[in-house]
Amino acid sequence: MVGLGNPALALAIVGVSLRLAAAFFDMSWDGLWCHQTAVYQIVDGWNPLADPMRAFVPHLQDWVRHYAKGPWYVASALYASTGDIEMAKAAPWMALAATFFAVFAAAADFGMRRGGAALVAALVSLNPVTVFELASFLVDGLMVSFLACFVAALLRWFRRPSPLVLAVMVASAVLCVNAKQTGLVYLCFACAAGGLHALAARRDVVVKYVAIQTASLLLGVVLFGFNPYVTNTVHRGHPFYPMLGTRAFPGLAERGEDPIERWETARNMIGRSRIVRLGYALFGRPAAPPYFPGTDAVLMRPLDVGPADFAMYYFHDVRISGFGPLFSGAFLLSLVLIGSTRPLVAVSATCISSRNREICASSPSNRRSMACICCSSDPDRSRRCSARPCASARQEGPARATCCGRKPP
Repeated sequence: MVGLGNPALALAIVGVSLRLAAAFFDMSWDGLWCHQTAVYQIVDGWNPLADPMRAFVPHLQDWVRHYAKGPWYVASALYASTGDIEMAKAAPWMALAATFFAVFAAAADFGMRRGGAALVAALVSLNPVTVFELASFLVDGLMVSFLACFVAALLRWFRRPSPLVLAVMVASAVLCVNAKQTGLVYLCFACAAGGLHALAARRDVVVKYVAIQTASLLLGVVLFGFNPYVTNTVHRGHPFYPMLGTRAFPGLAERGEDPIERWETARNMIGRSRIVRLGYALFGRPAAPPYFPGTDAVLMRPLDVGPADFAMYYFHDVRISGFGPLFSGAFLLSLVLIGSTRPLVAVSATCISSRNREICASSPSNRRSMACICCSSDPDRSRRCSARPCASARQEGPARATCCGRKPP
């Protein structure tokens, strides 16, 4: 990826990240309650691999024992090196920079100009989940950043595989599943999407793709994620304990002690279906109920936002409209665009095919051009092939046929 081979840039990112982390106090509840506590415990001698079931204060024991520990390892190393607990939360800033460069490289690889690629990279890396957790030990932003790096590397791997792209993809997967346990769920969805693409358009790499993603998951879960995934399964019967459990060791929800339901859910959402909750989460006015600014979630007309809605995101844990106040409107507009552009794509493909045939007929020399190589009665095939670099004037016979999607004679 861009910048990964530049040690000076990497050192500069680390230095700036440490300085920015030290400039802010972590005022988040979970950051001070369990994340920072775990960092202190590791620096003080706790080894989560050798002693996974160590006793802690009862009210946070389950969280420190059983939650993903990737960010804690990094933070404890930074704290032990610098002696500054605020500097120890520099990882989100580093992950933001990594996301920017990974997405920039992917966008540039797909033909975007530098300015456009930088804009896309900024929009992805500066997403609300990441930004409003930058000054804390919270891990949701880290998970989203690593997931974005994985998707960017995945897209590049399909288009132009290389050892560097493969390394970034595997490392991002390992970091994502060890930032937060739900990262494993989101990563599996991303892997499944890539697998469907491989089956539909790149069957030549299906076996390799499955092998790579299987190896990535095994590295992330079994090796680097030994605690919590393996230790939770061994000691509590479920890798996602304490949120989920078994008959012998019930999860928090099964015990009626789900903290999200009890302490972090809008009062008018308690007992409502998941569909209703999702609707309010996506189309509600930005808020952090039941604490601020009120106890209930409120629906909002898409794009009907004001300064107060943007100001809400100074708070680190916005639960309603967590993807930003403009997300609901952007989501609906994207659906409209998807529905309206299909006919345009078909018309454009037909025009390209017709133009190719005109070029072919204009002179004998043009019959050897890239456009003529892929002249076809199939507009979609013509559209795809005319842009392929393999279709050059030097290619003859089987090469032309392969480029146009036909088996060589």
